[in-house]
Amino acid sequence: MSTPPTIQQGPRNPDPPATATSVVEVSLQDRMKGGFKENVWLHVRRVIRGDFLTEKATDEERRVLASGSRPITSPIAQDYAAWRKSVLWVAAAFMVVYAALEWTTYKPMDDTIQEETLVGMRAAARQQAEANGTEVRTISMDEVRAQLKAIKEQRGIEDPKMLMAQTVLVNSDLMDGIIVTPKLAVLAGAVIMVLAARAWADPKKSRRLSRLAWLIVFLTPFAITFIPITAMMDVEHIPEKFRPEVKKIIGPLFAMQVFIMIGPKAIALFPGVIRSSMSLKTLLPESATPGWVMSIMGPMYALFLVVIMSTVNQVYGDALLIGGILAFMAGSLIYALRAELMVRPHTPEETTSIVRGIRQKAAIANLIGVILLAIFIFRIPEFSFLTAVTFMAGVAATVLLLTIVATDFIVALMAKSFRQQQTFVGSDLEGQLDQRFDSLEGAGFTVLKAK
Repeated sequence: MSTPPTIQQGPRNPDPPATATSVVEVSLQDRMKGGFKENVWLHVRRVIRGDFLTEKATDEERRVLASGSRPITSPIAQDYAAWRKSVLWVAAAFMVVYAALEWTTYKPMDDTIQEETLVGMRAAARQQAEANGTEVRTISMDEVRAQLKAIKEQRGIEDPKMLMAQTVLVNSDLMDGIIVTPKLAVLAGAVIMVLAARAWADPKKSRRLSRLAWLIVFLTPFAITFIPITAMMDVEHIPEKFRPEVKKIIGPLFAMQVFIMIGPKAIALFPGVIRSSMSLKTLLPESATPGWVMSIMGPMYALFLVVIMSTVNQVYGDALLIGGILAFMAGSLIYALRAELMVRPHTPEETTSIVRGIRQKAAIANLIGVILLAIFIFRIPEFSFLTAVTFMAGVAATVLLLTIVATDFIVALMAKSFRQQQTFVGSDLEGQLDQRFDSLEGAGFTVLKAK
């Protein structure tokens, strides 16, 4: 197959010679010249389309890349670097919003208990006043703190509600540490993502920073799940006969907190890889590898969604949840059902038609899923409005972050595999492998669709 013109030829407007102007100065001139709104729309459009056959680097971006400390002059490499720049900035923006919301919605456990106790004591005082026909007694926060201190220090409590409150008060520092740690990871990830986006013209530095951000944001909450939280809690104040019951109650509460922490990261794993594969197919249409990755990840994503639905549905049985998950499953299975179209080399023209068709069908299913799940999440009683928005922002941020990390990783593997394949062709091992495939094909084991 001949090399497609879009890869072989340079940009229509030839790159001007590199000047002594620094990369930072040129980047600043680019933002001032193009305008903030135009640049934002450019970044958003690149993220939504993820299509290297229609979205190219701008002339200013080509100048920045050509005049950097490690000049990049190849048009296709410049297009890839420009796309990474857009995804990095949009991902960084979502990550900053995610971090800001995480800290906006955070309250130390002691403050939360004090506020809830104040509300409860005022409600009780109001009921007592109405029953006695007297004025409502004013309750101050100092009175609340004094009562909570007395509860914390009291021993021999047997009332279940009082025991739960006392257990939370005694272990508030432990709970705060568990809650704060992933929030710190998100904040660190946001800072590193901004640095990665600023270093977009230096691929080595930008890739290293984006991978570091993903590792911190993704692995921190999962590491917390390995901590035996209930075993670490101080339960000496609880009578022996009540300890198992209290732990059974506290366990599910921690499980919900863990879901809020790891949910966005886990949900983002498969869509991020699928998005990266679809984009790489437009960058390297002659390669079948992105199609294989996409067709494998699609069914795995559907299976993962079944596990998520079966778990969450036991607590929040809801038609919106089921409908949203089914819509996402349909979107993921579209990639698998169209596998035969993707897992072979294509010309750029073929790729544009095939990828666009698959994306449109999957996008419709995913959009339905997003709408249904968003409504469901906003209706969860334990989720405030800000908590629900935070959860959605976390999903968007981690999907985009993983898209960059996965794309960098997959394109490197593709290049290595291609070089190895070149040495493999014509060797004795190729002949042996061909014979093995002939044997399997003769028995019907290589057919993708059962007939």
